[in-house]
Amino acid sequence: VSPSLDPDTASPKLALSEDGKSVRRLFFDQELPDVPSRFDQDPCVLAREQFSSGRYYWEVQVGHRKAWNVGVCLESLDRKGRIPKAPQHGLWALELYKKTFWALAFPRVRLHPPEPLHQVGILLDCDAGTVSFYNVDNGSLIYTFSELSFSEPLRPFFCLW
Repeated sequence: VSPSLDPDTASPKLALSEDGKSVRRLFFDQELPDVPSRFDQDPCVLAREQFSSGRYYWEVQVGHRKAWNVGVCLESLDRKGRIPKAPQHGLWALELYKKTFWALAFPRVRLHPPEPLHQVGILLDCDAGTVSFYNVDNGSLIYTFSELSFSEPLRPFFCLW
């Protein structure tokens, strides 16, 4: 799939491209309506697509950014205030922060990819209950969340710090 970013969820700290395929971090907050679907504090955005069954794969170009999160979340993920970054709150993601990679499991798992990550592949298998992350450059598996049971639709999740 090729997810499109949902402007109604985008933090005021983010600017989306017109085609909804890319996002950039802003130095200042934009003036945007404070709707329930919008992230109001953390610089996050969801894709428009929702998945509840089947298998889906997409790639995220993170480039040389120094801090980000990519993954999937439940449709009901709380978007007001700081985002609780853990599976028990409905988020399954990877994080790069202060030159350290983490799988946002509980407890967090420190990752040591042998090569820099510039592009992350995400394979969501709703029926098998797995979310897997790949290094697109070399095809290697980075991490898999498994034995998951999703109570509602999932959406691709992105955060730029």
